[in-house]
Amino acid sequence: MRVSQHLILLPLFVQVALTLGVLFALWWTRTRFLLKNRISPQKAALSADLWPEQAQKLANNFKNLFEIPVLFFMAALFAHSARQVDDTFLVLAVMFVLSRIAHTVIHVGPNWVAPRFYVSLAGAVIVAVMWVLLFWRVAAAGF
Repeated sequence: MRVSQHLILLPLFVQVALTLGVLFALWWTRTRFLLKNRISPQKAALSADLWPEQAQKLANNFKNLFEIPVLFFMAALFAHSARQVDDTFLVLAVMFVLSRIAHTVIHVGPNWVAPRFYVSLAGAVIVAVMWVLLFWRVAAAGF
């Protein structure tokens, strides 16, 4: 059974919301820190080690949201444009976004390195499977 091609956009929107949520949390955390400690933004901009631990975790996580997720966005949009979205692909997309949510919760929370690594690895494997599936389907169609 083929699912609506547009359903693939839902996990994309959730991933974008996660990224914007982390960005807002980072902005909020940094702004409160600057105001509370009466530090000028100019001074803070030149001192990466100035920020408190929570701001550093949020900044690192925000950077992570532009690494493997870029491959996810490309795969999902390619699948959508090539009309290759089916139940399997949609489940993979949802699993990927859930892995990124889990990664963010661990990263900006307790920051347990081993669980964070395994969740990140799971997301990378899911994206790799998405790309292999896309390649297989496009190759089978004769490019």
